[in-house]
Amino acid sequence: MISGLRDFLESIEDWPEIKSIIPGRIKRTGIHTALKLKVQYPTDTGLKCQAQSGGAIQEVFVVTSVPDVLARKLNNL
Repeated sequence: MISGLRDFLESIEDWPEIKSIIPGRIKRTGIHTALKLKVQYPTDTGLKCQAQSGGAIQEVFVVTSVPDVLARKLNNL
C-alpha cells in the first residue's frame, strides 16, 4: 500500500456504511504529496476511490450499500 493509506483505511473500516475495503493497483507518479483520498465514481458494489501519496496513486474499492452517503462522508474529511 502507498504511504499512510493503511492507517487511514483502518481509521474508517468500522464505519457502519462500509462492508469491505479492497486496495487495488498502484501506479507511480511524479507528484509527491501527503495522503489524499478522492471518490471517483459509484460501482455496482459501492465506490471506486483513488488515494495519492508519496509519488504514487492507488485504487481503493469500498463495498457499501449506501454509496451516496459514504461518498459525502468521505468527501467531508
